[in-house]
Amino acid sequence: MGYGSGGAGNSGPAVWFRDGSPRLPMGGVLPILPGSMSSNASSPAVIRVQLFASYAERLETSVIELPAEGVRTAGDVLDRLRSLPGGSALGPSTLVAVNLRHAPRETPVHSGDEVAIMPPLAGG
Repeated sequence: MGYGSGGAGNSGPAVWFRDGSPRLPMGGVLPILPGSMSSNASSPAVIRVQLFASYAERLETSVIELPAEGVRTAGDVLDRLRSLPGGSALGPSTLVAVNLRHAPRETPVHSGDEVAIMPPLAGG
């Protein structure tokens, strides 16, 4: 079971849920899509996405492991997340970091990278 499109040219779900439920408890890790494993079964081809603040609340998890297949940029990561239940909360001003560095949407991402997704910041 899963939700969303699998991305460019992929008809499978964006994320697969082990128990068939559409949600995991806060702080849970969403599992990877079947068939997205690299040739070495102990080394899945995934991008680890950390969600912060209201985004973690809306997607009901703080960490998602996205299949790396078909994901080329930080913008692709956002597109995948937006296809999930609650993902519509990720607006155009969403802040993104790749491997602890602020990243524009066109920043390349690769298997093993960590992408942080944060709501826009305000202060005074």
